Amino acid sequence: MNNKGRTRVLVMHHPIAHLTDDMQEEINAMCRNGLEYIIAGHTHSQNFYKIGNALVIISPQLYSSKNDLNGYSVMHFDGAHLVDITYREWNRRFRKFNIGLNFTGTDDGKWINPNNKSAKEDDAIKRLLQDTLDNSMLIFGCYPKWIERKLTTQSPTQHHEHIERSLDYIDILNSDKSYQITAPAQFGLTCYAHYLSLKAWEQLNQYWIYVNAKDWTLPKVEIEIEKAHRYLGISIADSSCIIVDNWRNNYRDLEKITSKLKRILEGKRLILLTHSSDPVSMDLDTNENHEGFITLFLREIDRKDLRVIVNSIDEQHDIAGEDEVVERLNQDIIALNTHRIPYTSVQFMKAYTKNFDRRPVNRTKVLDYVLRAIFESPENLFYGDNVDEGNCKFIMGYFCQNLIEGEKLYFTEVDFYNICKPFAEKHYNSTNLTDLLQILKNNQILEPYGNSLQFRQLYWVSYFVALRMKDDENFALEMFEKKNAVFNVDLMDFYSGIDGRSFDAATNITSKLKSLSDSVYTMIGIDGEFNPFKNIKWRQNESKEGITQQQLEESIRNSRMPDDIKEVVADKNFDSVRPYTQQIFNFLETYEVRNLMQLLSSASRVLRNSEFIKPEAKEKLIMEIFNGWEVLMRVLFYISPLMAKNGFGGLGGARFKLSDDFPKEYAECLKQIIVSMPYNIILWYKNDFYSDKLTLLLQKYLSGHKNDIIRHLIALIICNARPRDFQNIISHYISTISKNSFFLGDLSTSLKTNYSYDFMTKYELQQTENLIKACYMKHHTGSKEPGIDIIAKFESLKGKLPERKFVDE
Repeated sequence: MNNKGRTRVLVMHHPIAHLTDDMQEEINAMCRNGLEYIIAGHTHSQNFYKIGNALVIISPQLYSSKNDLNGYSVMHFDGAHLVDITYREWNRRFRKFNIGLNFTGTDDGKWINPNNKSAKEDDAIKRLLQDTLDNSMLIFGCYPKWIERKLTTQSPTQHHEHIERSLDYIDILNSDKSYQITAPAQFGLTCYAHYLSLKAWEQLNQYWIYVNAKDWTLPKVEIEIEKAHRYLGISIADSSCIIVDNWRNNYRDLEKITSKLKRILEGKRLILLTHSSDPVSMDLDTNENHEGFITLFLREIDRKDLRVIVNSIDEQHDIAGEDEVVERLNQDIIALNTHRIPYTSVQFMKAYTKNFDRRPVNRTKVLDYVLRAIFESPENLFYGDNVDEGNCKFIMGYFCQNLIEGEKLYFTEVDFYNICKPFAEKHYNSTNLTDLLQILKNNQILEPYGNSLQFRQLYWVSYFVALRMKDDENFALEMFEKKNAVFNVDLMDFYSGIDGRSFDAATNITSKLKSLSDSVYTMIGIDGEFNPFKNIKWRQNESKEGITQQQLEESIRNSRMPDDIKEVVADKNFDSVRPYTQQIFNFLETYEVRNLMQLLSSASRVLRNSEFIKPEAKEKLIMEIFNGWEVLMRVLFYISPLMAKNGFGGLGGARFKLSDDFPKEYAECLKQIIVSMPYNIILWYKNDFYSDKLTLLLQKYLSGHKNDIIRHLIALIICNARPRDFQNIISHYISTISKNSFFLGDLSTSLKTNYSYDFMTKYELQQTENLIKACYMKHHTGSKEPGIDIIAKFESLKGKLPERKFVDE
């Protein structure tokens, strides 16, 4: 290694206050063998101190001219022998330590001593943990390379850099805190748990035990913990940390389970991994924080990490040129509004092995391509020609119909044969069921669960059920009329995506959405025109007008809201918090707000996928979606005093809290909640709703919808989605709104946020920059639709573009 000019702090993990002579001699030997680093002080150091068993030694020579530490390293010894050095490099731009890739040239920033005399030739624990991690990473028969994941203290729905901290696995290992790590399904929490266990053993020589709490009941807690320890051949007393995967905040005996867990694990660290649903809250975490736990969020991967995945998968399949595949992968992830995570990336890569030249148009097509790749792969040829993609869809559609009707998630192989064999024989279908089952297991679509099997990802059940609904009209009718299929977002997404002609889905969901929106509207009692932004100016703090706290409270007293909600507003200075939470929960359950929010997601997916239904059906559906948004805005408006008072509560049965940057003073917080409502509506539904193929339809309503709030929400969605001609579309919208209005100010704020934090092409970045300038110039000059000549005066009027925060390859 050549690290000339680099300096670092060395942290010696060893239960002594200084280096022994043997250690010093080995370090000197490493230097003579070409390993260059600065020994920070030894026993003659100017400053050193201990943290636990780590000796931290700091010398003035370790500071740069700007008083920034360039890095540090963690040295691991076995007796007097240096085992390895893990390097951490100071990132001056982001003010944090990153894994020291530049020091070592390795992916994990670790240098391993090849001359370590005490290195274990046969580390059975490491092999077991590595095998467990490898098995958890296996996706559709592919082993992607490990991507270092980032954790943050702030939800991904928030952009408040001054309060956000970023952490990696080394931060977690070296901490003594307990954490609750949250991410949506498929983000890789289980893999991350196994990775932490492996690294804890490699770097700290500690046992970090993985426990799956998916189906926990109170009696199961101790049994599952003991079983997890037996897996590594140790007792509970030997472990240092317990990682609980699939933790839920709605266990029937949550308080008892939590108490029992803490009693069993007294003195040990505890890490809870929680799968969050899509956010249904105002810029917040949908899970209640546990006392004593720090909440962290597992984040999506960077674009440069896509390249790592492309390289690791392309080595096995040789799909196309690296740059071409990376660009295509990123485009598809953006176009289909899916998360940029390893699982999704590998899924697309698997689809590319058979259909790289044809872009998938929706999630249904992606899974179609995945199945085709699986059944046409060379390793499956020995199964013969009586099982293929078509056989799989036909048989598994019927099988999943039975799972849905029986309300079952788990099944045995005997169950599979008992259901599928008579069905295949009835239809003169010669599919080899044994081969079919084995291929699905080989490709991790099915996985073991105890003595049974389960789908690794539940969306496969929805996918196969959707296919069955297309095959069987009676089953489809039953799903719509009796099974409330319209509330299953995945099912509606897959069903409408099969052929783009699911008129039955569009009409059913339009009717149900109208009925539910009308019910919520009527029962809450919000009558008349609704526009709380009408008199709010460009910036909230510039306005002496706008809605006041007193006006809002008067509106609530005159509504048909339940008495207990009105009493909370009247008694806003009362300190008890818990009763408010329950009142919000009961109110929203009673008026089916949670159902409305779920149905809006389903309706958005159906509209996005229904390319070939009649235009009248599209118009009716999109109008009901708009109506649902408007009703939801009214609901948020009327519970805003409760949110301002408590800082947290429930929305549609989900726990949530306001982000930390909301004002603490009641009146100011109330105003901030109200002006944040459009942002949160877009946050919840933009990924379900938008497709480039809806641009013409949205343009119609951006110009012609009578409701100013709906027009503003459409504009925000277009700014977030950025279709090719979005600058001209939004420029026309700017010409229709007032220069000092809330809508112009909020549009400007949204554009600035996108400019700072979103991935954009150079063309999109330029268009967004022009629109930011257009908003500013309209506000300051009054020009109806600022053109190039007026925008050119942006800087002369002291206009400033926001700093570009997005970091990409």
